[in-house]
Amino acid sequence: PSDYAAVVVASPKRPLLPEEVSSLRSYGMNGGSLLFFVEGKSSPEVRSLLQDFGILLGEDVILDQEKTVMGAQGIGVQPLITDFPAHPIL
Repeated sequence: PSDYAAVVVASPKRPLLPEEVSSLRSYGMNGGSLLFFVEGKSSPEVRSLLQDFGILLGEDVILDQEKTVMGAQGIGVQPLITDFPAHPIL
C-alpha cells in the first residue's frame, strides 16, 4: 500500500515468494522505503532484489579480535561495534 512509511524485511528464514519479490521491487522502485536486515548467506531472491537497487551483498564476516564482550569464551567470539561513522548509504 502507498500509505506505508516503510517495509522491513528482517532476515527471512525462508525464500521469498515470487509475488513478494515483485511487490517489494515495485514498492521500492516507486519511491517506497525498504529496510533489509540480512545475514551472511542470504537467499538468492534477496540478493537479486537488492542488486536491482545497486546493493551487492558479500559473504564476509567481521570479527574484532581486540575487543570481546565480557564473559565471551575466546577472542573474537562476539564482535563489539563501538563506532558508527557516516556512510553514503545513510
